[in-house]
Amino acid sequence: MTSDAREDAALPREAYALLAQANLLRVRGHWDDAAEKCMAALRLAPDSASANSLLGDIYENQGRFEDAALWYRLALDANPDSPADHSKLNRLSRRGDDLPASPQVKPSGFLARLRADPEFALRCGAIAAALCLFIIVACAYRVAHHSGALQRLGLDGDAVVSIKPVIVPPRAGALPTDPDGVTARDPSEQVLLKSLQGAAELAKLGVSVYDVQADPRVSRITVTFGLPAAPGTTQAQISQVASQVLQAAAAAQSAETFTARCLLISSDSKGTALAFAGDMSREALQAAASETSPAVFSNTWWSATADVRT
Repeated sequence: MTSDAREDAALPREAYALLAQANLLRVRGHWDDAAEKCMAALRLAPDSASANSLLGDIYENQGRFEDAALWYRLALDANPDSPADHSKLNRLSRRGDDLPASPQVKPSGFLARLRADPEFALRCGAIAAALCLFIIVACAYRVAHHSGALQRLGLDGDAVVSIKPVIVPPRAGALPTDPDGVTARDPSEQVLLKSLQGAAELAKLGVSVYDVQADPRVSRITVTFGLPAAPGTTQAQISQVASQVLQAAAAAQSAETFTARCLLISSDSKGTALAFAGDMSREALQAAASETSPAVFSNTWWSATADVRT
């Protein structure tokens, strides 16, 4: 567990246990499960600096540096005096700078002896030549044995060349070998995220969708989105926008419960602040979409520090 977790004095025991599990999963490279545990902890303690910081660590480990920076800023909003999060954010801001020149490597004792003792160097050269000869003979034997096996099977060299290579499909759940292709999101989460990010009706509201997490165990989808911070913003306005975001998510993907997390994005030095978190059932979303009833959230949380009017 990171030092930030110890600094959350009021962190619920269940949230602390979830963060411990998330950190262990991060160390093992299980990014999806680690992020899911962090999001579960944030639902219990939305203003937890350690949960936001650990989520930033998970994204940084995957190379998603912009996402990591966002969560580090949220951690600093909750705990501005955290030296660890300041250091992490500064490290990300320095990415792209020229790396320092590599230090010169001094010759080891073996290299120094090669230079100083010609007889020792000659013996080493003879041993290396013998090893090379052995490898060449072994390879030649391997090729001859392979050719003999093909002839016994009735195949000649031309027939072997004409055989098309067999492409073995990747194992289910295997990650691609290219680090740039690795993602922590499930394919369904990626589809939903792209759908919400490309929704014209949300763009008109100034909504920026940052993350989507799906928990199939409890049929829950969590959407984290941002709004430009503006003086006079009210809780009713944020609730209405959050309802529209969740309605778009419910139209694109099925779940029983939807959770909205609203960030207020400030253009000045105040940075980003988590302002609201709340749940809505599919039935409540359908009622709000048909305008038969107003948007009704459950398990709501409002930031005491964000500039939002009641």
